[in-house]
Amino acid sequence: LERNLKANVKGTPLPIHCALGASDGVVQFHESGLCGAWNHVSSRGHLGASDANTSVQMTTVDSLMANRDRLDFVKIDVEGFEAEVLKGMERTIERFAPVVHMEINSITTILEADQSPRDLLRQFTELMGNVYAYGDNDRLVPLDTDDAQRLFRELGAAVDDLGE
Repeated sequence: LERNLKANVKGTPLPIHCALGASDGVVQFHESGLCGAWNHVSSRGHLGASDANTSVQMTTVDSLMANRDRLDFVKIDVEGFEAEVLKGMERTIERFAPVVHMEINSITTILEADQSPRDLLRQFTELMGNVYAYGDNDRLVPLDTDDAQRLFRELGAAVDDLGE
């Protein structure tokens, strides 16, 4: 991350090494022996019995941004911990209205958060207001109607239906 920021971002980006969630505290970070995509923070346990666990400080985006005057962009890719991160950034969204790019992994949303991906999409939509998804030719498509949201959900229906 630091190498990519230095090579691609003007100014002085500030990488902060911590977990983000709904509150301040300590969580367990589970490193999968299978692949990096299964590394995750969880308050409920972990996906693989052989995962290595590391205690990690957790804070909220709201806490990180309390004394800052600008936030333009947030990327959330947290393998099932999305709802917790969103709870901890409500004031920041209201204050700065940043663009938020969030990847939803239906499997980890179901297994880690015990939450339907549909409910997570509703939570994100309520928080953000304007929500878009990647459509044909990687163009952003607004999810501004019930039909658009239904179509978006149906693209991943085989996995998504496990959450209902």
